[in-house]
Amino acid sequence: PHHETPPKIDSTKSRLTAKQGEIVALPCVARGYPIPIYYWLKEEVGGAYHVSVGQRITQLDGSLVIHRLNKEDSGTYICIANNTLGEDRISMELRVYAPLSAEIIPVRQLIRLGGSAGINCTLRGYPIHSVTWQKDSSVIPVSNKRIRVNWDHLQIYSVVREDAGVYQCFIYNNMESAQAATELTLGDETPEFQDTFHEMTLQPGHLVSLKCVASGSPLPEIAWQLDGALLPESHRIRLGDYVTPGGVVVSYVNISSSRIEDGGEYECKANNGVGSISHSARVNIFGPPVVRRMRNITVVAGEVLIIRCPVGGYPLETIHWERAGVRLPYNHRQKVHKNGTLEVHHVERATDEGPYTCVAKNKEGQSDDKTAFVKIRVKPVIEPFTFPRTLKELQRASAVCTVSSGDLPIRIRWFKNEQPITHDNGILINEVVDYSSHLLFESVRLKHRGNYTCIASNDAGTVSHTATMVIHVPPRWIIEPFDMSVIKGRGIVVNCQAEGFPEPRIRWAKSAEKDVPLNFKPVVSSPHLQVFENGSLSIHNSQENDVGFYLCKATNGIGQGLSKVIKLHVKIAAHFKTKFMAEKVEKGHNIKLKCHARGDQPITIIWLKAKQNINLQGDPRYTLIETVLPPGVTSELLIRQADKQDSALFTCIASNTYGQDDTNIQLIVQEPPDTPQNVHIIEQSSRTVTLRWSAPYSGNSVITKYLVQFKQQSAKWQKGTSNVTISGTETDALISGLKPASVYNMRVIARNGLGFSNPSEAVEVKTEEEAPEGTPVRVRGIATSSKSLKITWKPPNQKLQHGVLLGYYVGYKLATSSDQYVYRTLEIQPDFKEECHLSGLKRFTKYVIIVQAYNSKGAGPSSEELLLQTLESDPPTTPQLKVFSSTPNSISLTWNAVDPDGNPITGFTLSMMKDDQQIEEVDIPGDRESYTFNDLACGSRYQFFLVAYNSVGRGEPCDIVDAKTLGEAPVAPSKNSALSYNSTSLTVNFADWQSGGCPLISFKVRYRRQHAQQWNEVANDFPAKKNYFLDIHGLEPGTWYQLQVVATNEAGKTDAKYVFYTLVTPE
Repeated sequence: PHHETPPKIDSTKSRLTAKQGEIVALPCVARGYPIPIYYWLKEEVGGAYHVSVGQRITQLDGSLVIHRLNKEDSGTYICIANNTLGEDRISMELRVYAPLSAEIIPVRQLIRLGGSAGINCTLRGYPIHSVTWQKDSSVIPVSNKRIRVNWDHLQIYSVVREDAGVYQCFIYNNMESAQAATELTLGDETPEFQDTFHEMTLQPGHLVSLKCVASGSPLPEIAWQLDGALLPESHRIRLGDYVTPGGVVVSYVNISSSRIEDGGEYECKANNGVGSISHSARVNIFGPPVVRRMRNITVVAGEVLIIRCPVGGYPLETIHWERAGVRLPYNHRQKVHKNGTLEVHHVERATDEGPYTCVAKNKEGQSDDKTAFVKIRVKPVIEPFTFPRTLKELQRASAVCTVSSGDLPIRIRWFKNEQPITHDNGILINEVVDYSSHLLFESVRLKHRGNYTCIASNDAGTVSHTATMVIHVPPRWIIEPFDMSVIKGRGIVVNCQAEGFPEPRIRWAKSAEKDVPLNFKPVVSSPHLQVFENGSLSIHNSQENDVGFYLCKATNGIGQGLSKVIKLHVKIAAHFKTKFMAEKVEKGHNIKLKCHARGDQPITIIWLKAKQNINLQGDPRYTLIETVLPPGVTSELLIRQADKQDSALFTCIASNTYGQDDTNIQLIVQEPPDTPQNVHIIEQSSRTVTLRWSAPYSGNSVITKYLVQFKQQSAKWQKGTSNVTISGTETDALISGLKPASVYNMRVIARNGLGFSNPSEAVEVKTEEEAPEGTPVRVRGIATSSKSLKITWKPPNQKLQHGVLLGYYVGYKLATSSDQYVYRTLEIQPDFKEECHLSGLKRFTKYVIIVQAYNSKGAGPSSEELLLQTLESDPPTTPQLKVFSSTPNSISLTWNAVDPDGNPITGFTLSMMKDDQQIEEVDIPGDRESYTFNDLACGSRYQFFLVAYNSVGRGEPCDIVDAKTLGEAPVAPSKNSALSYNSTSLTVNFADWQSGGCPLISFKVRYRRQHAQQWNEVANDFPAKKNYFLDIHGLEPGTWYQLQVVATNEAGKTDAKYVFYTLVTPE
């Protein structure tokens, strides 16, 4: 037997993480009886809403399965398990993520000094918790005002040289990270002068200041020369430079106390490695010629000799050069420029080596000269050499490098492929003399092929000569192919590599026969089969038809070449052709789940249910049947009397030596849907109601429709029910055609392909009111005076009131008028009467009257017009009563007997009341103005009102007048006057009681011990007599007592209490 218990959901993970595009199951398993039903909500902005199931989102028992996850599926889900005893719920957070990636395009950017640069980092994947930026592996500080970081964008303002480098953006979440990088490089710019100095002429002793300003990227360095020689720095000559904020270099020369020898051609050269520029101008200092001392010069034979004469003084007439006393030029290779520069082309040691003298003169005949010695050096010259063209492996070979001319000593070095040759690679170097070297090969090998260079150098320079050694080598294996196996569906690379010279060409062929290596046909590269440049054969997604013999052949035209036949075996891993199936079964029926695995035997198959092993012994409803067929194995899982708990994802796993695969079968056990839940009203009006409910468990079959039933509260479901059919995709229904201000019961029934659910719990709703539809009935009226009418009516028909009536509008107007009605509003109060008194009307005039009922929604239609006429004259106006005088037994009243409107008064009706009960009414002639009521009770209060009347009718009663006869209630005497007592008795004296103006009628006397609960009654309605005494005996000596005396007259009662102490008896 089952014990009824409310649902209790087993604890599960509160947070799940899944990758975009995958399948995820949110588990929800509850214990309880009756068996709980489940439904799911998802928290959104504004509340939690029902999760709609469909093709992508399904519900299996309590678990919610979401296929093809996307970002919008992230959030908090609520599982609610419910039965008739209660409900339980759990929340779990689903986080859907996509792999993170970052990209910066381009990966290298060129930036300019002083400009700006921007880097955009394209971010992909989610969630992204943080983004950081680094430069050269260091975090970019926030304090850097020139570099602004805004999530996926970095901006650099006013680029400086230090901004060049590698920038990286890093993105992170709790599971992974990604990064992208770009390199910012400064654009190279050749130097450019922004400012330079000009030619100047001045007297000795003056200050000379020269300046050159240059820009470029990188920043240039500026050097100074005077007549082609570096400008020396001294205590008079100062050089310096600095860089401005604008990124330009300012270099200057300052010469204090200038001298004649400071004159000459000054040159500034700006160089930054990208380019070089120069600027020159003369500084002329007045004075005789001065030739500064020149250094000796060494020049290489065959090149150009350039010597500039360093001369000062101004003005100068001539500058010329002499050699051995002969003025130059004296041959075609020599040239002297006007500024004193000497050029000698194709210098030769024999004719051009020796001293050269520069002579400067002015017009005054003053002159000066200086001499420089020119030394000529000769570079080596190598005689060309070659290797034999038909050189083969194992032959001997040699090369001779001979320097036919050039200054000694000469150094000779050998290189192969630009690398120095060592003695451990089978090559000998034999130095015969200083100017000749032999390269010897005892047995050439393939590794010896290449470019051999002889480099000869001396003090004059370096020269080289290169010869290529070509060795013809037949192919030989580097990697010899062999038999291989591959699992179907996977890729394989069969390596086949050979070396030789020329480079061997590798070709592959496949046998047309599977069992023997015959009839080989070339392999043509395709997406499936591809031959790499290194000779390897690649097979992508190998299939069964790839089995067979393959031939690898290497040839280079030398010899017969190489070849090798191998066999490729394709192993078939256990696999399924179908990866997913869905099966449906009606609850209580049998179902057979089948999976067929293909592959090489033996194949092992196991079954899982909801990713858990199936215990066949624990559930006798499950039976496993397995059949081995040539292509594979077929496994069948028989489930008898399928129940809701069998709705699950079944996994069939097949495995063999070469691999494992699985297929999933979604079993859906179907049944009629559960009862719709949470039926409630979301909107209502007077004639419509919008109903909403939560979709129930669908029974694993799409709900095709909902049946909304409704009836009036007083009707029975079987007889007074109306039905509205709603699509199964909707959970709202608009019910129309209802009656206003009526109470209805409503319920919902779900239907799927297997039947109807039980009806939901009925909800009660009252429609809103409408303005009344019916008119007041039995509208009547009479004239009450010449200026007033009295209207009466009955409420509209109850069915046409459409709500609670709040009152009536009574409209009236002259019968002959076309004006609008004037309305009086009458609110329904307790003891309300359906009547209205219209006053202030015209005498003897016809009026039209209508009546309308209204409720909270407005007024209903008006009644038919009622025609009434006021009277020709009026009943008199009742005058106000006044109290004239009163005695203990009478009250006199007066009034004014004249009608203020002149209406005649026939008589008066004067009424007297006591305690709101009429006790006397008298008719008084119309000419009297007073009346006295006698024989009244002493000290009593009475009420009076007057009504005047004539032949037309009775006037309205006057206001009630309250009057009282003279006299008061009795007055109690003091204790000393009223009591006398001893140790055992008490005497009560009534003689001293005062009547209050009204005769005493009776006394009531009782006593008790002080603090006692019970009274002792002595006299009740004891007649009042003068000088009468009452004795009380049997009192206890020395005891406190309370005495109560109540005296009565016509005006009322007086209650007097006395406390006394009986005397103590002497011992």
